[in-house]
Amino acid sequence: MPADICNLSRLPLAMNENPLYLTSLQILENPDIKAENTVLYDFHKKMEIKSLSDVFGVTSLSHIPYDCLFLPWLHYEPVGTYRDVAFVDFDATNKVKKLKGLVKSMKENGYNPKKYPDRKGGITGYYLSKGDLKRLYVVSGNHRSAVLAALGMEIEFKFEDGKSAKSRDIVGVGVDYTRFPEAFSGEEVASWPSVKSGFITAPAALEILERYLNA
Repeated sequence: MPADICNLSRLPLAMNENPLYLTSLQILENPDIKAENTVLYDFHKKMEIKSLSDVFGVTSLSHIPYDCLFLPWLHYEPVGTYRDVAFVDFDATNKVKKLKGLVKSMKENGYNPKKYPDRKGGITGYYLSKGDLKRLYVVSGNHRSAVLAALGMEIEFKFEDGKSAKSRDIVGVGVDYTRFPEAFSGEEVASWPSVKSGFITAPAALEILERYLNA
């Protein structure tokens, strides 16, 4: 299951390269590790993402700031009304502190989303696929899934259902959140909002998809 996960927020990243996962392993080995000695801290220090091109590897998006909301299977075009700075512009020290708390709690008590309810009701996501490739895109629960993977525990997730969607989740989106899909397939790229709107070509949209599928 951890090997199925293909992202850290919007960043295409396999779990074995995920700085939350690697830092959780460091915390398990040394619970008192200083933030500045962690993989996550180093990941943040070396961050050079400036545009959506840096996020997705598509040169046609080099003029779009990285913090615009955009996923080609969801949005008609990048949305600048809200900012998405997750795991690009963040406080690494606070993130490490959060991971330490999660590692301690889950190691001692396991993980029961019903006992610790949140807005989403647990780790949520949906699948991305093309041909024989199929990966899980985590919408909510990046920290929890990384810690569970580090502990070797099962990662239980529920499909994103849109019931807890905020206004930022639906602005500029061409998907019906009341019937949110369990998967987005590359075979259906022509029907993706960004392609139908003409913002991006189908080959470019597939290039983005494949960044996740091959992460």
